[in-house]
Amino acid sequence: MRWRLGWRRMLNKLEVGLPLVSVVIPSFNHAAFVAECIESVMAQDYARIELVVIDDGSSDHSVRVIESLVSGCEARFERFAFWHQANAGVAATLNAGLAWCRGEFVCPIASDDVMLPGKISRQVANFADCAPEVLALYGGEQVIGADGAVLRERDYPRCVYRFEDVLLRYSFLSAPSAMFRLAPLKAIGYQPGLVVEDWSMSLRLLENGGVFLNTGEVWVKKRLHDSNVSWQFEAIWDCSLTILARYRDHRLYSKALARVMVAQAFYYFRTNRREALRWLWRAWRVDVGVVWDRRLLWSAYLRFFR
Repeated sequence: MRWRLGWRRMLNKLEVGLPLVSVVIPSFNHAAFVAECIESVMAQDYARIELVVIDDGSSDHSVRVIESLVSGCEARFERFAFWHQANAGVAATLNAGLAWCRGEFVCPIASDDVMLPGKISRQVANFADCAPEVLALYGGEQVIGADGAVLRERDYPRCVYRFEDVLLRYSFLSAPSAMFRLAPLKAIGYQPGLVVEDWSMSLRLLENGGVFLNTGEVWVKKRLHDSNVSWQFEAIWDCSLTILARYRDHRLYSKALARVMVAQAFYYFRTNRREALRWLWRAWRVDVGVVWDRRLLWSAYLRFFR
């Protein structure tokens, strides 16, 4: 591990009242993208940031790319750490990063995604107007390809999401756009072994009455490329069943299961229409009302086709 308290620490302490914001970047085989991700954090106009970058056993030259940015990071951030480890998975890597963090807020972001200018300062300003039960802020995203070209923009409507909204797939939660209150997120952590660890984390974080706020502001670039986990359709299904098992006794369990099936249908819609229709049929058999669920269809449209 390499870390150092940057020279900015003394200067940033003069920024009276500014909370420290932690950023956690788990990196795995993103040598082509990780520098852009780190540099987008360095370019933020918010003073009090600490950054931890963890390489999770990359087999490409990601470590060399990150090491080339260490001196700049040490100068820019109030605290900075970088280490590389044997592959442990995204959830375990995020948990290790959270354990290191000392901020009031935290922004986890994958090493292939990018923060837009002003993201952190705008989110801190938004949090200043939020009630304590708001545990996270989300925003919209620019969807980019492997070459960085913008494919589309998702400026989701401003909305508050509760546990049931997330359980029933009504929410628009762009993972790289998130800023969390660190203490509650650190208390629950991420569940290892899941390919959709964000959904599990969100449900557990909201179980006791907290809420998420999506401001609708576009704060990040979300990169799509061949190695994205979002293409692992069957793995996502198996993982979703594991997550839902925690809520088997909940009154909305069947509705939630049907809506996961609808999500599977939309995953297949562009590549295998027959398989998509099979998933829709399965969803209808579990919950006949699913085909009339306007909130679900609208959220699916925004997530998969906008």
